[in-house]
Parts: sequence; structure tokens; C-alpha cells
Amino acid sequence: MPSKKPTKGKKEIVEANKQTLSFYFRISMAANAVYVLIRMLLMYDSFSLFHWFGLAGFIVAHGGGNYLLQAISRSTYSEAGVLIQAGMDLNMGGGLPEYCKDIVIFATGIQGLTIISDVFWLLIFLVPVYIVYSLWTPLIQPWLTAGSQPLDEPDSKAAKKMARRERRQQQGRIVYK
Repeated sequence: MPSKKPTKGKKEIVEANKQTLSFYFRISMAANAVYVLIRMLLMYDSFSLFHWFGLAGFIVAHGGGNYLLQAISRSTYSEAGVLIQAGMDLNMGGGLPEYCKDIVIFATGIQGLTIISDVFWLLIFLVPVYIVYSLWTPLIQPWLTAGSQPLDEPDSKAAKKMARRERRQQQGRIVYK
């Protein structure tokens, strides 16, 4: 007999979400701090307007990913302080939380690589490609192809009876009405 998969309680989800949000916020802050320290202070002679725009883009990517994680994990409490809804579990596999975490990690990696060489700035164009691909598979493609699929006929007793009669007629049996 298959056993039921254990589920988390609301309070466990809230605590795990707090830890996850804190972890990804610290990753974002550390990536931006390291970038500013190394690129702006140590390599200031090669820091240009292009790099300012890049830093702004990274801050937007980190902030957007962290904001979405925070928004979808927001808990709801009653006036008495009782937990009503825990929000979405950020540590579940797949779904929007996974995509947001991927964007934060990807932006952090690219930001670290751009310290080494300006050539790695081109990798930032993979973020919109990843977002479109992530939306294409579960949402856009099924929506576009939904109208072209034939509709199934409803299974009713009358339809089954007619199908049985047709089979009998094809086999040469006599059917009485």
C-alpha cells in the first residue's frame, strides 16, 4: 500500500520561506557589493557609463526576482495574529518560485563573470530567452494549440449503444429495434 507523502504545516512553510527569502536577498546584496568593490573601486579606470547601466540592470534583475519571491510567499494573518494562509511554498519543485530563484542565481553568475571580462555582458541576453522559454512550454504553446485539437465526444449511454449497433451490423448480425 503506497504511503502518503508527508506535507508541511503552515508554520513550517512560513519559516522555510523566511529563510529562503533571506538567503536570496543576501546573495543579491553580496553580488552587488562585490561588483561595486572590485569593478568600481579596483578597476575604476575601465568603469564607464556602460557599466553603470549594467549595474542598474543587475539591480533590477535581483530586485525583481526577490520582489516576486516575497510577493508570492506573503502570509495572511487574522486580526488576532493567527496564521490563516502561509503563502506559496518557495522550496517546492518547479513553478514560479523556481523561475525567480533561477533568475537571481543567473544574474549573480553573470555579474561575477563581468568582473573578469566585458565579453560576458552578452550572456545577459540569455535571461529574456530563458523567460520566454519558461513561459512558452507551460503557458503559451498549449494556449496556441488548444483550438486545433478535436473535441472529444461525450461518453453517454446512447452513444455507446449506437456504437455497439454499428459494430453488430458490420459483423453481419441482425439488430432488432
